[in-house]
Amino acid sequence: MLLATHGEHPFFAEEGGNVRDSRRDAVKYAGYAVGFRSGHFQVRIDLPRYRELKAWFEEHATRRGVAALANALYELPFEPYALVRRQEFHILRAVNRRRKAVGMPLVPKECIWLKRRPVKPFAEPASGRTPGEKA
Repeated sequence: MLLATHGEHPFFAEEGGNVRDSRRDAVKYAGYAVGFRSGHFQVRIDLPRYRELKAWFEEHATRRGVAALANALYELPFEPYALVRRQEFHILRAVNRRRKAVGMPLVPKECIWLKRRPVKPFAEPASGRTPGEKA
């Protein structure tokens, strides 16, 4: 990824169509899509990954118990940015719609993380080893 302002430079001439504007095309990384709209950054689950998750939860909505579904939602590997939370609540609503249709108990909304977990960016790994070091 390269951040640059628009202008004349050999880079733009050489790369041509490979250059994309992050204001129009989201940057995709680790299952997230980071975009820029209305002057703000937006973080969401990348659309193909979101569709895959939603399909899995809808398929298992009536095959698994409340605790198993709640745990699966709770354990999703995404930080609860605003749009990520919205997507997770959409999944939960789809699950509960299916469960309600067949008279099963609903999955509680408390299984969705609402606050981001603090991360220490320069902390040593828990093992005391440096990343990539063999045990």
